[in-house]
Amino acid sequence: MIIVAAKFVEGAWIVIFAIPATMALLFATQRYYARLNRRLKFTAALRIEETQPPTVLVPYEGRNRMTDRALRFAMTLSPDAIAVHLVRLGGPELEEDIAATEAAFDRDICCPLRETGVKPPRLVAVPAPYREIQGPILDFVDKIDVETPGRSVAILTPELVLRHWWERLLHSRRAARLRTALLAHARPRLKVVSSPWRD
Repeated sequence: MIIVAAKFVEGAWIVIFAIPATMALLFATQRYYARLNRRLKFTAALRIEETQPPTVLVPYEGRNRMTDRALRFAMTLSPDAIAVHLVRLGGPELEEDIAATEAAFDRDICCPLRETGVKPPRLVAVPAPYREIQGPILDFVDKIDVETPGRSVAILTPELVLRHWWERLLHSRRAARLRTALLAHARPRLKVVSSPWRD
């Protein structure tokens, strides 16, 4: 107190505010963790409420190594895998040939899998007229949730792992934005899975 009084004008007044503010911040942090632990604590026995595999949705812009890997993984998680293709995502000026996309999907993915006796994923075209990703996908999740009550819906997003900082300037990072939006609007039976692709 003597030092604070003697050096008050020279900057010791900062200590008077800094120490209580730091202590208040530490107490608030401790209270937050205590509250979180109370909310997460569960003492009842573990019960399995879902016995069926989830419906797995894979955002599908076009066929490449990244989407192939994501579809393969989706098919190991569930026999009900759906490739979700957002239509008009590039904007109204880009006319998209949906029939050509469906024909290529059937030729390159479905037919080879059927020949080996494996149930192929379905391709579903979902309109995205405002170039928005998460809204149409969340609407489609709601539709699937109504059609398959009691089953979870997992969204498996193929995501490019960027090695250098400058690569972030060259990519739109749609997958990361989609994952963030899905986590922000998480529903009890919605699961978000990432399928990273490293070049």
